[in-house]
Amino acid sequence: MGLVWRILAIVGLANFTVLFIFVALATMQFDALLSGLIRERLEVIASRARVPFASVVELGLPFSTVRNGRAVLEASRQTDPAIIEMSIFQLDGKVSHSTAKSNHMVPPEHWMSAPRTGPDLNLFHLETKSAFIVGADIGETGDPSGVLVIVYSKRQALDQVRAMAAKLAFVAGVIMVATLVVGAIALRFALMEHQRVFHGILKTFDRFERAFWRGSRTGRKPENVKGLGFETDRFWDLLWQSEREYEARKKQTPNMQKDTNA
Repeated sequence: MGLVWRILAIVGLANFTVLFIFVALATMQFDALLSGLIRERLEVIASRARVPFASVVELGLPFSTVRNGRAVLEASRQTDPAIIEMSIFQLDGKVSHSTAKSNHMVPPEHWMSAPRTGPDLNLFHLETKSAFIVGADIGETGDPSGVLVIVYSKRQALDQVRAMAAKLAFVAGVIMVATLVVGAIALRFALMEHQRVFHGILKTFDRFERAFWRGSRTGRKPENVKGLGFETDRFWDLLWQSEREYEARKKQTPNMQKDTNA
């Protein structure tokens, strides 16, 4: 059984390594896919929310003239409870409208200088440890008058990623246990003949050794075990043949006799 357990240990280690890599890659892929879907959704929200403000800019008026600007942003923010806040910044960093309780926040420089994407190159997205940040320029492409920014909490996304990782880990654990059980049964039957013959060899050699422990030069031959082209009776005869040859050479060689007595 020792051989079976060693083989199972190697198989289990190999399975664990493969399944661990699979779970890690699948989780990373799910995280990337989920993040991409969230960014796309936020880009749609940002594109729709900036329309009233873009209309004011086209008329040559400042953002402050939109009296219900906060309400417009709040209506968009309530479409998803994970949206922390929505704000409109002028290029000088001044907050024109915001759903935040305090409008004294100064936007980080990398928000304003982030590379733009999208069909009109007027969208950008950033990511921090705790939030997704998606923005949309308001005004002409390449010469905007301001930026609408959405800050989206990653808590829900992280919970979903952890839940997916837990499900994958559970499935991987079940697969690993099932593989080990099936492998143990298969190995038990596959190595049954090898174990029987190997046990017969050990028993034969043990019987041969015990004959000398008891001070006897003969021993009772154990039950013959045949298999895999091997017979323990033949092994028993070879052991005693080698012992007899050793005794004969020892008697013929005086030096060997002296060394043995010493």
